[in-house]
Amino acid sequence: MKRPHLHVVTILTVLAACLLSAPAGPPGGNSLLGTAQVTGPVLLNGQPITGPGMGLGDGDRLETGKRGSVLIMVSVRDGILLAENSGITLRAGSAGVSAQLQRGRVRVTSVHERLREVRLSDEAVSIRAEPGAMKCYQVTRLLDATYVHARAGAVSIFDEGYATHTEVPEGKVGKILPEVEVLKPPRPAMRSNGRTCCGPNRAGASGWCSTTVRSSTSVPTAS
Repeated sequence: MKRPHLHVVTILTVLAACLLSAPAGPPGGNSLLGTAQVTGPVLLNGQPITGPGMGLGDGDRLETGKRGSVLIMVSVRDGILLAENSGITLRAGSAGVSAQLQRGRVRVTSVHERLREVRLSDEAVSIRAEPGAMKCYQVTRLLDATYVHARAGAVSIFDEGYATHTEVPEGKVGKILPEVEVLKPPRPAMRSNGRTCCGPNRAGASGWCSTTVRSSTSVPTAS
């Protein structure tokens, strides 16, 4: 058995306990989209959260400060860990719940039973996985790029604006450029092979793969 799957089971056990201990309903009487277990400084819709747990409804926005984090359960088998200095909004849809990442980092441990996607809030880009098997992946959104690390199981990046679909295999990293970066000419030092470029990483290990969406350029990512 691979070690990443053991880590997945551990996270889901903790998240399930959070789900059972959280209040039944979200503020304002909205339909329940998930429950949250809070650690450290966290804002809900711009207001500080005083309790350790709560229900979340459609449109609720969570923002973490330094050393703050939130465990979000969309279902018993769909969990999201929001890291410090990050922001996310939950949205309801006919196909399931959309977790819209504004900034920072999330770790998703999910069978995508009720969670449909992690979406970049102001871009027509989403990260999804086939429902059924457990997946564990991390999405890190920075100013100049977003990185998708498929830790356990493959995930897919859907770019609706460019009508592209890119798979990120298990153990690999996908890179998503902001729209403004796509309009810039590529730097001469960058190597490309379509939308995927594989080779040694900065630490010298072989087998990395950086998948770049919206551009044919790619660079190694740190291990």
